[in-house]
Amino acid sequence: SVDFEYAKLLNCTIKLIGTASRRSHYGERDGDLSVYVAPKMIPTNHILAAATGCGNAVTVDSVNLGTASYFGPGAGRFPTANSVVADICRVAAGNCPADPFPLRSTIEID
Repeated sequence: SVDFEYAKLLNCTIKLIGTASRRSHYGERDGDLSVYVAPKMIPTNHILAAATGCGNAVTVDSVNLGTASYFGPGAGRFPTANSVVADICRVAAGNCPADPFPLRSTIEID
């Protein structure tokens, strides 16, 4: 709670943020894809700070589009419970990949 109090003093809030970006080798977006989730301090006037409760917000920055934001319902207890049960059924039926989170992927990214 001290962290949230400190964030409030700075006109910020703390959100769990998922980030996906390409690492740059030569000043361009030509490197590996970096994906992670971490708590971050977000200014209260930032569009991501508006997501509350079980709502989600996504902000996409791109060269061609600029910044685009999307809002919608997030998980919540019933959708999350449904997904957990579906995952358990998938595992029980043997319908899961052997390594669901490989360190390297064969998927090509343009």
